[in-house]
Amino acid sequence: MITEQNAKRAKQLSAQGFVLAKSGEFGAAAEIFEQAIALDPTDALLYKLLGTIYNELKEYKKALEAFSKYLDLIKDDPKGYVNRGAINLKLNAFNEAIADYKRAVEMCPQNSDIIVWLANAYDTAGQFDKAIAMYDRAIQIDPNNLNIYFERGLTLGNNEHFSEALNDFEYILRLDPEHKDALSCKRKMLMASHYLNLNKQDEKYEAESNLSLSEKATNKLAEGNLQGSIDLYSKVIKNAPKNALAWNDRGWAYYLLGRLDEALDDFAQAIKLEPNYILAYTNHALVLGRLNRYQEALDDYAKILEIDNLYAYNFYNMGVTLKLLLRYEEAIEQFTHAIRIDKEDTDYFIERGLCFEALKKTNDALADFTQAVRINPKMSMTYFHRGNILYDLGRYETALKDFTKSISLDQNFFMAYINRAATLEDLGRRDDAFQDLLKAVELKESHPFTHIKLGYHYIRKKDLEKARQHFKRAQELDHPDANLGLQEVERLI
Repeated sequence: MITEQNAKRAKQLSAQGFVLAKSGEFGAAAEIFEQAIALDPTDALLYKLLGTIYNELKEYKKALEAFSKYLDLIKDDPKGYVNRGAINLKLNAFNEAIADYKRAVEMCPQNSDIIVWLANAYDTAGQFDKAIAMYDRAIQIDPNNLNIYFERGLTLGNNEHFSEALNDFEYILRLDPEHKDALSCKRKMLMASHYLNLNKQDEKYEAESNLSLSEKATNKLAEGNLQGSIDLYSKVIKNAPKNALAWNDRGWAYYLLGRLDEALDDFAQAIKLEPNYILAYTNHALVLGRLNRYQEALDDYAKILEIDNLYAYNFYNMGVTLKLLLRYEEAIEQFTHAIRIDKEDTDYFIERGLCFEALKKTNDALADFTQAVRINPKMSMTYFHRGNILYDLGRYETALKDFTKSISLDQNFFMAYINRAATLEDLGRRDDAFQDLLKAVELKESHPFTHIKLGYHYIRKKDLEKARQHFKRAQELDHPDANLGLQEVERLI
């Protein structure tokens, strides 16, 4: 029999346990709730809270026991069945999980969230048709809930129904063009569909081991054995000449070997076999860029745009190509498109910032480089570029901090040493600047400007022989100011 005093004490302990749980002290909270239950085992809420805490602790069997006791006391709470269903899923008790979710659906037949949870349980249990039926039912109840389309798309994709999955993700993107997860999944579905369709052509050409020729070739490529991968891909192509994936992958191996013409031919063949093969178009354009055939590369990127007009990386590639052509305003437009789709890619902001810098739009460049730092504070290049802008603005102390941070993240970044040296000189710290230049020339001896700067530093230090050596080396490296430095040395001698 529960005494009034025990019930009151259980409530007090429950309050303490709740505070501990909110502060993340789940172990201590579980002990408190166990004590409370011992005092009042008829309080259903205590079991529910204890189950939630054991779930946080990943002690799923204890969580299951707690939620089951809760449901013994409160049999008409659909959320209780949902909670226990989730635990059963984590314990791989699929039938029990499905039974719990079905019970919750029976109690709330118009609750689309619970129906989606049941669909997910069916999917996890490998009952694909039932999962899709539940997603369809949820959509009928709540047709404006994009999350349901997303969950159905994931299930369709995971079961290799790529066309139907793409339909769901594209529907989401029509209504919410900035839905990053849908955009990412759409791209994965496009790639997966290519891999599925293309690899099927190779399945019958099994070599000595359990790995197919394509898989062996891919392994060779990953190992850096480029010629070995080319030889194997060539066998795949001989056996299955319509395997666009093999043509593309062999093209990539050729590209890495610097055999650009052969790479270009292979990528073109992959495109011919699969006209919507985005990766092949991207690789084809990459080779064209290496060959300075920029307009043809832009034509490839335009074709990709027809296939997928929400592919941020394609806009980025177009921007980079336009930047190489010094068409900065157009490049900025493409980088801006990429950023609208994916606001968390550091490279997009860096490249747009560089275009702003080239156009002398200093404040815009500074804003982009600052955003790049925010996104990736462990990337040396972001601080380097921002340091350059701050230097141009005459904010030398702040620039010095950025160059120092850039060096701390990449101690072999010789340009950061050179630019920090320039900043230190403007701050009157010539000896520190000299040390940075010595480090820079150690990292890259073939950089002529460093030798010029060191030559003048040695003149300042009255070490004319070393000054002559650096100016002479700069002359060998064809720096236009080397002769002036040598003349100055001769004059002082």
